[in-house]
Amino acid sequence: MASDGYLALGTSQTSSSLSNNLSTTSVLPIIASLWDDLTSNTMSYTTIGTEPNRVFIAQWKNTKWNYNGTAGQNFQIRLYETSDKIELIYGSMITPNSPSASIGINCSPGGSGNFYSITPGNPITYSTTTSNNSISAITYLTSGTTYTFTRLIPMLLLYLLLLSLLQMDKVMFLIFQH
Repeated sequence: MASDGYLALGTSQTSSSLSNNLSTTSVLPIIASLWDDLTSNTMSYTTIGTEPNRVFIAQWKNTKWNYNGTAGQNFQIRLYETSDKIELIYGSMITPNSPSASIGINCSPGGSGNFYSITPGNPITYSTTTSNNSISAITYLTSGTTYTFTRLIPMLLLYLLLLSLLQMDKVMFLIFQH
């Protein structure tokens, strides 16, 4: 879980990256709810429910969008065990300071066709070939806004995300055993 608004899956990420480019070939696999230069006052995670219907929740509260911004961004990433659903959920948000965020997911090997980049709006758009690395407003990130990824994700991407989730679940299990 990175302070810069994304969840790194598996063991490939050992430090935070504020480059926020979903088409990267080096920062992956990740799920990015608001990938940018953030400073989080409170980051937490938990797993709720019982097997096989658990939900892993990563949450950022009172986060600064840009290190010298005002605290107030609130959002979550939820991973559903049985349905393989991924949700990016937004709570209260405030006008950011010098933003340039990305929202979406990526997988190995990176590059074109190996990511989904979301552009908030009415209508919402997404791309697998062009990464939107410059989301700069909260206009369409109102409280309750939810972006959902389901099994309609191409099988390779789904497989890699599930594999990473299973590895994370083993780590989570070990953490809670102590």
